[in-house]
Amino acid sequence: IQRSKSASSGFSDIKTLSSNTFTDSSLDADTTYYYRIYILENAKILTAYAEANAKTNKKTSVVTESCANGECLITKGSFKMGSPSSEAGRGSNETQTDVTITYDFYMSQTEVTQGEWKAAGFSNPSNFSSCGDNCPVEQVNWWEALHYANKKSSDAGLEECYAITGCNSNAVGANKTCSGVEPAQDFDKNGQKETKDLIYCKGYRLPTEAEWEYAARAGTTTAFYNGAITETGRDPNKIDPNLTKIAWYGGNSNASYSGAFDCSSWLGSGKKCGPQPVKGKTKNAFGLYDMSGNVWEWVFDWYAAYQSGPLVDPLGASGGSSRVKRGGGWDDGAQDCRSANRNANSPGNRYINVGFRLARSLRP
Repeated sequence: IQRSKSASSGFSDIKTLSSNTFTDSSLDADTTYYYRIYILENAKILTAYAEANAKTNKKTSVVTESCANGECLITKGSFKMGSPSSEAGRGSNETQTDVTITYDFYMSQTEVTQGEWKAAGFSNPSNFSSCGDNCPVEQVNWWEALHYANKKSSDAGLEECYAITGCNSNAVGANKTCSGVEPAQDFDKNGQKETKDLIYCKGYRLPTEAEWEYAARAGTTTAFYNGAITETGRDPNKIDPNLTKIAWYGGNSNASYSGAFDCSSWLGSGKKCGPQPVKGKTKNAFGLYDMSGNVWEWVFDWYAAYQSGPLVDPLGASGGSSRVKRGGGWDDGAQDCRSANRNANSPGNRYINVGFRLARSLRP
């Protein structure tokens, strides 16, 4: 076991375990400690992270990276969703709520790329196609993300999660919009189809908002998964030192490829910027890349104020006019890339800084 007061550096050996229990009593008061636990399993070293606070002496989570075939295992657990009132750049819609996720699930290690989108047989809608196949697909509306999820499930021999109705005749990738969606079947076998069936579907789907934030935080409680926020905005002369290590955002997303966006209004005369290839920044403890920045990510939930907690496997509001998007994008300020930040758009709209990633429930 190694320990540090920083989530990303300064770890030193403190203990070799001979049993499955451990007590650390040499701690400073009111200090958050991070632990790195090395486990040898089948000749492979796994790395897990735990966070503890010396004042409460309460272990909040243990996070282990386990990724394969472009997906990472997100193990069940509890966390505090939202942000504290002291967090710089927070919004009024981030009231902290205790949330428990009772099941394991998989999350795509990266945002869906242009190459993956095209491999599913859809035309590339991306404004920044010159960025390349390894860049996130963008200019995809929420309905099209659902269609992609169903197609990926079908191609993988998995059950499709969504029954989508009322669609226009446009191709997926050419602004296909629809009017209705429900679970494709009664996945939890309780005699009725309802939204919660989706978290029982074994196929690909959009994550819930709670799943997304739980996966993004990866056991941390700070603004970013590698530490606190110290600079808001996108001024290139005031780069946030933590965010720039994990995210492409308005302060650092300079681009030289054909069709890059004119960012001279904030980066300086003649400067261009745009999305970047995935896996270009530091991953979180679950093994996920770009959970902050690059492109916003659609999630399934309708946008609404959080319900009062504690909550178990929350699914969001039962209706609304906008669907939630998370994570911030290549043109946004640092405050928009915080783990707790929430935003939303009409599900039929497409934007050059919005994409998505998929989840898949792990059920018996």
